[in-house]
Amino acid sequence: MRVKTFFSGFFGFILTITLLLLLIVTTFKSTLLNPDFVTNELDKLDIYSIATQQLSDQLSEVAVANMPAEMSNALEGEAPYETIRDIVAEQMPTQMQNYMIEQLSQQLPEYAVYMPQIVETTFTSMGTWMEEQIDTAARGVNAYLTEDALLSITVSLTELKPVLKDNLAQAMRDNPPSEIAILPAAAQDAAIEQVCAKIDSEIAEQVTIDESFLGTEVMTQLEQAKAIATINVSLKQIMNEVFTELEPWIKEQTTNAVNGGYAYLQGETEHLSIVIPMAQMKTTVSDKLEQIIRENIPTDTGVSRSDIDNFIAEMQTMVEEDIPQEFAVDEELLGTEVMTQLERTRDILGYTDTVFKGLIGLAVLMVALIAFLQWRRIKDLAHHVGVACTIAGAVSLTGALVMSNFLLQVLSRLQLDIPTQFTEKASLFASDLSQPMVIYASITLVVGVVLLVISKRLKPSAPEPHDTLPRGAADTSTPAEKD
Repeated sequence: MRVKTFFSGFFGFILTITLLLLLIVTTFKSTLLNPDFVTNELDKLDIYSIATQQLSDQLSEVAVANMPAEMSNALEGEAPYETIRDIVAEQMPTQMQNYMIEQLSQQLPEYAVYMPQIVETTFTSMGTWMEEQIDTAARGVNAYLTEDALLSITVSLTELKPVLKDNLAQAMRDNPPSEIAILPAAAQDAAIEQVCAKIDSEIAEQVTIDESFLGTEVMTQLEQAKAIATINVSLKQIMNEVFTELEPWIKEQTTNAVNGGYAYLQGETEHLSIVIPMAQMKTTVSDKLEQIIRENIPTDTGVSRSDIDNFIAEMQTMVEEDIPQEFAVDEELLGTEVMTQLERTRDILGYTDTVFKGLIGLAVLMVALIAFLQWRRIKDLAHHVGVACTIAGAVSLTGALVMSNFLLQVLSRLQLDIPTQFTEKASLFASDLSQPMVIYASITLVVGVVLLVISKRLKPSAPEPHDTLPRGAADTSTPAEKD
């Protein structure tokens, strides 16, 4: 009896290990080795929208690169801020200097000869202050052009005025006017201080940068920058519309590519060959480009209709020449190194079905051996199999939950160069990846608990004649019967 119990326990232990491995392999086959699971996950993770956005951005960059010179020369990305700042940085220092010379000359006309020199010296020495004012003005102009805000930018002159006074005083001391040169030194200093004091009293503490301050020429440049920025935004919208319309096609081709790749990896085909027809994409992109460009590109940017027609023709030619009729993913495209890795993966996956079937067979064998050893002992059979199922189910369920949380932590800590949209949905992927294991483990655990409950409720099996003997009776059973 003890020998049967020992071997039943041993076979129960092997059954536990077998069930654990079987649950892992089954989960693996249901998820990462299942093309339907992969395509569903791509859909849930919104990979198609991310891919179309990436393609849209790339194609819009190509479109910008092929724009007429009148557009592309002034275009600096989606937001016009850098272009605007360049224009402001080029024009504003001169405008500010002219403004200060004019103001000082009006308030101190008898000393106007000094003004160009002292203003130039002042602005040269206050480069940092000027850069700060350029940034302030550029942000204000950017808001005016992109947000329809009023163009009214206040530039403080508080830091500028003391430097102006010092430079004016120094210039008058180095080359005093005749009416001051004849005065004694102390009187000269007093007269110069009096002249400089007028800068504090007569020159405003701030200046307002508006359309009249910037002038017609600068405003024309800025308006052109606004129109060009609008063109760039329109191009982004064009590409988004094109690829939004193509999204069902992209989904279909992605599904076909996934199925083709898995067919090769799982040994259903001898050679890797995934062909994606591109004719529909070419037609849609070409037609949409012409339609939406004509609807969105304004004509007030100095670009003629003929230039726009040429631009459209050039883009359509690029689409026709650069996008092939079909795109083939095959061994030649991937190269020797990649194909070597894929062949190794294919060899490993080739054993998956064998291992899966082998584990099922081993589990059935272990149950059969336990049943043989516990022949007519249903209570003991249920106990041994129940213990194996309960342990395997509990361990697998715990592992699935731990794996899900661990995968989330790993994805959140890794600094991967992947779109933010994907990382935000990592929890969904981790949950879906572990869900089959949770289901299978839960079922196994429930089966194990039920078997244990049954084993507790069943009455002990009737002992065989040699298991119990009357007190004092001799055991006449043979060794074979004892076993």
